[in-house]
Amino acid sequence: MTQIILVIIGAALGKLTELLFEAFYKRRHKQAATSIAGLEDITAWEWDGVKLLTKLIELDRRLIGNVLTEPREGTAKQWASIFVNNPQSWAMLINGPKQIVGYWHFAPLRDDMFERAKRGELLDSEIWLDAIESLEVPGHYNLYFVLIGVLPDYQAGFGKLIEAFFSRIEWLAERGIFFREVCANAFTHHGKRLCEGFGMEKTCDHREFGLVYFTALSPWPERLKHRRWENLAAMYDREFSSRLIAKG
Repeated sequence: MTQIILVIIGAALGKLTELLFEAFYKRRHKQAATSIAGLEDITAWEWDGVKLLTKLIELDRRLIGNVLTEPREGTAKQWASIFVNNPQSWAMLINGPKQIVGYWHFAPLRDDMFERAKRGELLDSEIWLDAIESLEVPGHYNLYFVLIGVLPDYQAGFGKLIEAFFSRIEWLAERGIFFREVCANAFTHHGKRLCEGFGMEKTCDHREFGLVYFTALSPWPERLKHRRWENLAAMYDREFSSRLIAKG
């Protein structure tokens, strides 16, 4: 009887090990298969802006839930022109053609809209193309983080999104485009942790939902002083210190 029990336990453990290995392999495979995509990929897929935003809004619901209603988030038509006209402000994590599993997006808001965001008064549904500054001219801008997220099964690829974001900020800085301040409305636990990881501090509650986080990028935040971004930090420090000297 004891031998039979041991055989059964051994078989069960063997099957469990097999399942764990399979799950681990699938996670690693998903991580390896993901890549960063942008407007060129959307064009290759023959999607227009509305099709893209319909997919992203569906993804938002999966990431955040029904708390992100249309009156709060806005519509695909509203955001489509923003994405198409500002391809520098977003990037996707994909697991193959037309398979979006995560993305980030920020909006370079006009000063009046950005101040409302900082006070917790702005809803994303109020952001239209005329509220966005074009990033075609060197200068100083506001950065309002609209969203960053990855589906649970693809969290291993989250680092790729973070890398893509800072690479984009560095690419813009090399072209004379800098951001004075960063603001975000965090409405999930993960979002709050991410804001804090970026060195942002909570400033107030949003009037409807979420917590407003904020940081200035001059001086460069201590939490972002990583070896990988030494060049980016140096560019920001030079840019803003030279402006202070000029004003002095």
